Amino acid sequence: MKPKYSLSRGISAHCLLLVAGEAYPKEGLSCILKAIDTVYKTVSGPGEIRRINVNIAPLTLEEFKQLKSANIGTYRLLQETYHRETCQKVHLGGRKKDHGWRVTAMDRATKFSSPNPARIIPSAKISAG
Repeated sequence: MKPKYSLSRGISAHCLLLVAGEAYPKEGLSCILKAIDTVYKTVSGPGEIRRINVNIAPLTLEEFKQLKSANIGTYRLLQETYHRETCQKVHLGGRKKDHGWRVTAMDRATKFSSPNPARIIPSAKISAG
């Protein structure tokens, strides 16, 4: 899969938010890592993307290690609810149904944060559950 993006002519953008759903193609996280690499290598008009923030699904420890090596800016995770019962009702299958996996994602992410806190910053959108 070849990532597709473009910068509007005349706009100098230096930061990009990469958002991906829960169901990556068969290649998994490597698809995201390839997209990050492609964007960092692309120069368009007056400049290039200098920082890529990602809003992607929870990862394993090994995957967070790979993500950190891709030189991202900020890791974000959308957490619809912290209420276990609501999670079980609205997510009928797959990894999203595993409440414990999702709510511990930021613990895993912070194991790979660097002295520069901008590398992986835990954040979550909280809604009433």
